[in-house]
Amino acid sequence: MKKLLLLLLFIPLMSIGQDDADRYKLYKTDNMWTFLKLDTATGKMSQLQYSIEGNQFQHTINDEDYSYTEEIEIGRFELYQTDNMYNFLMLDQINGAAYQVQWSTNPDNRGIYHIYSEGIEDLESTKNLKRILEEIRLEREMEMDSINNAKVIVKDSIN
Repeated sequence: MKKLLLLLLFIPLMSIGQDDADRYKLYKTDNMWTFLKLDTATGKMSQLQYSIEGNQFQHTINDEDYSYTEEIEIGRFELYQTDNMYNFLMLDQINGAAYQVQWSTNPDNRGIYHIYSEGIEDLESTKNLKRILEEIRLEREMEMDSINNAKVIVKDSIN
């Protein structure tokens, strides 16, 4: 009975570790020294270069969360190689948004670009809406704090 109980306690711990196992993926480029590291939940991405001479590095290509949600969906983003060795396509497998990803040893030539299509929300509008909703939420919190403070003052003055 004790063995069964111990086994049942460790199963949730093992599944937690497995859920995060595919959060980050490495994608091989045609350059033998360069890989792309993708956070499959957010679309954040880095260029990794390894070396046998000590000049390895990791540079950010994209540090923006393209999921636009607080819910973590591991495997949401996937990279696809193109015929151009410096370009990949990134696909949001939940809403269908597509992006061109360009890596380079020159920082000016690295980036990610949304490929717009009918039926897919304009990401700039989504970002603006998210900011507006956050501002409204903060204003409401401040109003609630003011109301709660006023209630305390009224209650104290009555007592």
